[in-house]
Amino acid sequence: MIRQAMYIIILVCIFLTCTHITGQTDSNAVSSHFSGKILATNNGISLVPSFSLDKPALLFNLALGKRRLSFDPDIRFSLEGKPWSMLFWFRYKAVQKNKLDLRVGMHPGYNFRTISVVSYEKTKDVIETRRFLAFEIAPNYRISDKIKVGAYYLFSLGFDDSQKYTHFVTLNTSFPNIKVLPGIQVGL
Repeated sequence: MIRQAMYIIILVCIFLTCTHITGQTDSNAVSSHFSGKILATNNGISLVPSFSLDKPALLFNLALGKRRLSFDPDIRFSLEGKPWSMLFWFRYKAVQKNKLDLRVGMHPGYNFRTISVVSYEKTKDVIETRRFLAFEIAPNYRISDKIKVGAYYLFSLGFDDSQKYTHFVTLNTSFPNIKVLPGIQVGL
């Protein structure tokens, strides 16, 4: 069942990433977006280290939005077909100024792990689901066209006994629009 769902998600993501819809633009139209991508990783690193898989994985990211609100599901599987995590992000761009951006979001999240249980004197592996509700806030400030600074704060509330509360904070700097050659730019 899980493998069938994974194959369906893969096909949908391939279709979405290979399809590009264009049309006339209307200045009064509401801006919307829809995109998807599939990523493969050799070590399953997660933003929060305690949720890392530490083995090869496939990540499916979708994004569907209109104006400032978006729905961004993030679904991850090990290469064996076992679910790793499922995050169903709802994000809102609260501030979109010339130099300042502020995004807030929340998601119900599910983290999966394989555990051994004894049932009728036999040990078997089962997939345990850990449930979370998380909130994020991400301000970013553009110092110039070539330097951006920001922060990211994630608060997570666990509904199971494993992890009740998680606070995760990062400070970041990025350097977009670095000219390498005429017409070629990179970003760090």
